Amino acid sequence: MPMIPSIGRALKASPIAPLLRRYDREKRARQYRDMLTNGRMFPVDAREAIVADYRAVCLDTMLCIAGVMNLEIAVRTVAERSIPGAFVECGTWRGGALAYIARAAKRLGLQDRPIYGFDSFEGLPEPVERDGDAVIKRSAELRGAPPSTAGALSGGPWCRATYESCAAVLAQTAYPPQLLNIRKGWFQHTLPSAKTEIGPIAILRLDGDLYESTKVCMTTLYDNVAPGGFLIIDDYGVFPGCRRATDEFWAARKIATPLHYVQRSIRYVIKPTG
Repeated sequence: MPMIPSIGRALKASPIAPLLRRYDREKRARQYRDMLTNGRMFPVDAREAIVADYRAVCLDTMLCIAGVMNLEIAVRTVAERSIPGAFVECGTWRGGALAYIARAAKRLGLQDRPIYGFDSFEGLPEPVERDGDAVIKRSAELRGAPPSTAGALSGGPWCRATYESCAAVLAQTAYPPQLLNIRKGWFQHTLPSAKTEIGPIAILRLDGDLYESTKVCMTTLYDNVAPGGFLIIDDYGVFPGCRRATDEFWAARKIATPLHYVQRSIRYVIKPTG
């Protein structure tokens, strides 16, 4: 018996799909506005611009509202404290989070900063043992293959997006195009060669999910983060491999600075200035 497509998948392909996307976008924007108002977050005269930036990107990021607020606070802090450096995201997916950073930076007068986005655009690679049984099992299910912990740099359907979709979302920000850099490839191949080019980093957002991905991002780019700059770890609370890679790096470097809680998944730290 042929499979019946899910209602969600059928609706996405239907003529009313654009209307549904618009409804979803406006619903999320209202929720964000309500949270800003009820929480008395950010200056009153800035809230509509903040909501507009969220509305523009909300369907192209997996971030919840708390995660987007974290980005807004980070960019505002960088502006207020004149923290030098680029804005970097490792694991861009469709580009929504990085596009929000670009929009916030432009709104706050930081449109002279380079922006870098790194992604394989092939989906997550294979996990390793330190990613944990649940992740190993899920990766195998999505790949339709036996469980593997080889850590092979081979793509799959998990968190896969296209370079073109990411580039389009970033282009819509009207950020200076000469400062937008999207690098396609595995972190192990792209980050070492970009480290010197990037230079100081004001905000480093890691969204690689897995142990090896997080580890290579930490070991390659942490030293680039400027004192007072932000390191945001998207998957610390839900992906065991990400947490292990972070904790191991903290221990190896004897970093005493605690991670701050944003929500179940996300943690961040401001790099000490001393």
